[in-house]
Amino acid sequence: MIAAVACGHTIGGVHRVNNPTITSTTNQGFDLTRTTFDNGVAVEYRDGVLTNPLAQPYNPNLPATSSDSRIFGSDGNVTLNRYAASQDDFFTDCVSVFSKMFNEAVPSSTTLTAAIEPYPVSLNMVVSLRAGAFHIQIGNARLYGLEGQWATFDVVPFDRDGIAFSSAQITALWTVRALRTLSNGANIQVRDFVTKSPGVSALTGISSVSVKLVMNDGSTYSSAGGHERVSVEDSINIDTGAAYTCIYTDPVTSAVGVNITIQVYSPLGYSAADKVEVYYEDSTDSTRLTYGAPIKASYRSSRPDTPYVYYGVFVPDITAINFGNFAARITRSTGVVSIDNRRGIFFKQEALNDCVAGATVPTPAPQPTVDLGRRAHGRRFTGHCPLKGWSRCQGVCVNTQSNIESCGGCIGMGGLDCTTLEGDVSCLMGVCVRH
Repeated sequence: MIAAVACGHTIGGVHRVNNPTITSTTNQGFDLTRTTFDNGVAVEYRDGVLTNPLAQPYNPNLPATSSDSRIFGSDGNVTLNRYAASQDDFFTDCVSVFSKMFNEAVPSSTTLTAAIEPYPVSLNMVVSLRAGAFHIQIGNARLYGLEGQWATFDVVPFDRDGIAFSSAQITALWTVRALRTLSNGANIQVRDFVTKSPGVSALTGISSVSVKLVMNDGSTYSSAGGHERVSVEDSINIDTGAAYTCIYTDPVTSAVGVNITIQVYSPLGYSAADKVEVYYEDSTDSTRLTYGAPIKASYRSSRPDTPYVYYGVFVPDITAINFGNFAARITRSTGVVSIDNRRGIFFKQEALNDCVAGATVPTPAPQPTVDLGRRAHGRRFTGHCPLKGWSRCQGVCVNTQSNIESCGGCIGMGGLDCTTLEGDVSCLMGVCVRH
């Protein structure tokens, strides 16, 4: 066990993002030569150099920080002192323990493939839709093993039609940070990039991001697999802006709900054949393996001058259905399914902002169903409505821009009850709309 831990912890380290209670350093190495396979982990342990975040003095309130030191000391430090005194002994025992792991623990029928080599040029990014615009909060372009072989290294976005952004557009919308280098055996050169506020407009859209790498001989790098370009998925996106997807507290019942706005790519306009749904994790299941019944989204409106339309879901009381983290999906008439689930992580409802009072379509306030609207009549206000832009109709505060029973105003004061119309109707910006 001592050899397995010491040999396994002579390279690498502990990442803060995964273990914030163990280290405050982004990536704290197990020893000072974290990229070199040597006996440094033993030498530093013997000499009292506390580099290894897992070989600290025992702390009963945080025993994880001494997990290595307790194993190392289990034989009175005899083995670690031997490793510190002789790197040859260390290597010999590492070969032995790794051989046992690979040759005895792994079935003899197992065949190892060739070592996996990183792509010479690759991209990684997280794209989101916020307040009607596309944003890249985290993006990086990486070069592996190409140091000294290239002349220019740029990150270029392409619009919806596949046309590269102009220099002026990139300057206005793009921040590409200074080149940085990582050394993990081989040098990795990285350019980090993000979008500037207010993001990339849905009018132009963004279809992909590519690395443009001009080599020293004047050629432009291109791989057979196209790994230097990453496509942007815009078939379906949850808009996380505060005026779009947000926590809504009912002014009458104080029930906490959530309003979700979903943008769908639909160049021919609204299609009744598209099935848009929100699916969610059961908040009572800590394993996050139980899901509630999918909630069908309702069409809300089109986005003028863009190929997108809005759908919405309003959950009036998240505790009533154990509504936890959520995602969205669309099933086209062809059977093709697209999802927006934050790359498998899901959107966290507890991270959402409160809804903006008085906003219209896509509205953060509920677009009430008939049942929800009628239920609200159980309690009535006699004073002014607490939310800006709302009206008191028959003793109930409502948003007349979206309330299905008081659309455009109170009944008798210019408003209409959309529920009296036939078909699937809703109130959009104060107007009854049949879908």
